[in-house]
Amino acid sequence: MSTATTLGPGGTLSQRRPDATVVSTGRPTVNVTRGRAARVAKLRSRVRYSVSQTFIYRVLVGILAGLSVVGALVVVFTNLFNLDSGAFYRASLLSIHGFTVMMALSAVVDQELFDLRTTLAFSVLSFAINLFLAVVGLIRHYGCPNGVTQLDVAICLNSPQLSAITPWVALAFTIVSLLILLLTGVWQNRRVAELRSIAKLALYNAVNNGTVFRSSMDAQIEAERQSLFNARQRRISRELTTGAGVFRVVVAVLLLVTVIFIVALNTIFFRGGAFYRGSLLIVPAHLAGCMFAFFGKTPNWWRWLTLVFAVLSTASAVVAAIFEWPRYIKCINADPFTKQIEEEICDQEGFRAAVWPIVSLVVGLLSILAAVSVVLSTRRSRQATATVVATGSRAS
Repeated sequence: MSTATTLGPGGTLSQRRPDATVVSTGRPTVNVTRGRAARVAKLRSRVRYSVSQTFIYRVLVGILAGLSVVGALVVVFTNLFNLDSGAFYRASLLSIHGFTVMMALSAVVDQELFDLRTTLAFSVLSFAINLFLAVVGLIRHYGCPNGVTQLDVAICLNSPQLSAITPWVALAFTIVSLLILLLTGVWQNRRVAELRSIAKLALYNAVNNGTVFRSSMDAQIEAERQSLFNARQRRISRELTTGAGVFRVVVAVLLLVTVIFIVALNTIFFRGGAFYRGSLLIVPAHLAGCMFAFFGKTPNWWRWLTLVFAVLSTASAVVAAIFEWPRYIKCINADPFTKQIEEEICDQEGFRAAVWPIVSLVVGLLSILAAVSVVLSTRRSRQATATVVATGSRAS
């Protein structure tokens, strides 16, 4: 009889054959049948409780993330119908929230710890940026018709109906970010407890069957958790060994870096108007979240969701390029402007006047590449499935 490879006493559950003999230096279980039903029932009750708790947090975070996506798209489409309004000149700061909620939705789908931890990290950043945007936006709004800059005054006079949209959405996103942060933190702890309870239940069954000694339970559980972690690392490593996988990872990282770059500039120069169509970056930020989720485990239909956001992101970038490049070319050629905000950007913003036109092309290219990477991964998945089916048919 072959022996199983071990990572702990007796090996992990995935490695140990049901008929394998486990050798332990600990004391053997005495009277393993005593109270067996009671112990198993208690553990099953704990598992059901853990699953019910994580399900509640999944539902709550999913609802908050879904509402955030809808709210962000409302801001984008409102700006699309008012592209000359300066009321959205800080809206690109909402992009970090867009990335965060897509990672949260990915966590809702598969409950992978990678997604939960990424959501936790970015929800902290999202909360800080949303709070900053809400504070400065509401100060500007309630300061009307006065303002710190000429752009503030122009918004009060020319776009009074749109003046409050961005700050109030930012305030709502601030609350949502905080709730997602708190819920995800508790959810992650519950998820770890759930996985431990499931492993413990399986190991208790092994104890009762006489294949594992109770003294090695903790080591077995830790070995099983390490095995799950190594499995995720191996999956990511396999992804990076394929051309399509590397392609998708590079696109995801570049999209995220682009979003962070624009948000950082818009935060540092938060009184400038160079990004007054910056809401068009929100959809690419959602796409970045979709792509970044591929670092972990995702269901097959996530590819189609990513493809939808890739198409929307490409359209958003094209619209930005159509309007931003003529503005920048006028600035280079010193042509007269018909819009005051564009004249101020040309006269006062310096290098920032060129950033958004260039970024619109970069984002458009990355969005197209994201769509191509999704199509390639879908074709590869179908080919793998067809190979498995054909192999199974030949074997039968």
